[in-house]
Amino acid sequence: MSHIFKYEIYDIFNIFRINSQISSSGSSISFEEIMLNYTSYDLYETNNVLYIGGNFTTASNLNRNKILSYSLDSGTILPFNPNANADVLTINSSGSNLYLGGGFSTVSGTTRNRLAAVDKDSGALLPFNLNVAGSIVN
Repeated sequence: MSHIFKYEIYDIFNIFRINSQISSSGSSISFEEIMLNYTSYDLYETNNVLYIGGNFTTASNLNRNKILSYSLDSGTILPFNPNANADVLTINSSGSNLYLGGGFSTVSGTTRNRLAAVDKDSGALLPFNLNVAGSIVN
């Protein structure tokens, strides 16, 4: 089953509204809004999970520091919570690894300067550590 999704960002209120359409039947499912307390900077979708990075600390009243994952199948925010201490500006993946770039110096309480890798499903920090100095990675 494949999904086509679209999103709208209301910058004033930092709200995502995600609508998903299951293409095999053509039926539309509207999911609840994700309300962020600050701005989002990047979206990345893989395997029906949408990752959102930014400078927020809560998403729909859940603690999510700078990154969250959202299931396009169930329409819910997932437990995934790597807990970056500053902005997540870019997200990408390879296999089961999710790569984060931004202005942070720690992820999951461990030093990761501007670039980190976490497990896509659990959010657990991986040993990958390039210790980027200088400019923010985006």
